[in-house]
Amino acid sequence: MSTEENKTVVRRFYAALNSTLDGRAPAALTEQDLAVFDEIMTPDFARGAKQEMLPQVYGRWGDHRVEITDMIAEGDTVWVRVATSGGHTGEWRGIAPTGRRWTNTGVMFLRIANGRVAEWSGQFDVLNHLMQLGATITPPATEHS
Repeated sequence: MSTEENKTVVRRFYAALNSTLDGRAPAALTEQDLAVFDEIMTPDFARGAKQEMLPQVYGRWGDHRVEITDMIAEGDTVWVRVATSGGHTGEWRGIAPTGRRWTNTGVMFLRIANGRVAEWSGQFDVLNHLMQLGATITPPATEHS
């Protein structure tokens, strides 16, 4: 596939993430709601995403939205810089739901195989996210010799 076709797959992936809940609670999602991920992900990746990633995202972050702000593709890899937002509706990193609204940024790397997302990894500004939720960050004690 061309890099432009791979970018189109990634755009569909993020559009599906943004539209799946459609104002409903994560527990209300059905297999039919999640079927779009079978179309845009490889079977193994879709199965894992539906069992782990999507319940975590939708369970922790109400009104979760992802906006692609930059995109670069080369070969089968697409890099995206994203802006995310939502409400804190589920426990995350030991922080009970606060209901606070948050925004964040990150960079994601997606590998495309046969027109489907096969892998993804990335990095988000976790410290910024924790601070927006009201977490207190305590640096570790240092030892003096």
